[in-house]
Amino acid sequence: MLNKYLLITVIILLLIVVYFIYRYVYKYENVEKYDIDKTLTPKYIIKLYYAEWCGHCNNFRPIWEKLKEKYNTQIRFEEMNCTNSKPDLSIIDGYPTIIVLNQNGDFYKKYTGNRDMNTLDEFINKLL
Repeated sequence: MLNKYLLITVIILLLIVVYFIYRYVYKYENVEKYDIDKTLTPKYIIKLYYAEWCGHCNNFRPIWEKLKEKYNTQIRFEEMNCTNSKPDLSIIDGYPTIIVLNQNGDFYKKYTGNRDMNTLDEFINKLL
């Protein structure tokens, strides 16, 4: 009986050791990519809140992708899929919603203009 508990204890300890080794290796394999992203340090983050079922979001997706491609070195773009979870921001009252955050991730402003390329270009250029 004692051997059984000893074996279970050894297995659990081995799993813990493997877990920490994995975290250590994984962490340092991705350092270079993380450092590259941190060197960009954009002044603003533009975050899109969307839902997969939303027709407006699906229509806006190509414009969003063009914006990300055009400004990817100047602004950090983030997305939150709200299909299964509602964001904790009370200012999100529909989808898609675009929020501008400062470089620390704090709220800066909510975009309320038209969701077309020209209007969003003007908005982003004012941020820059």
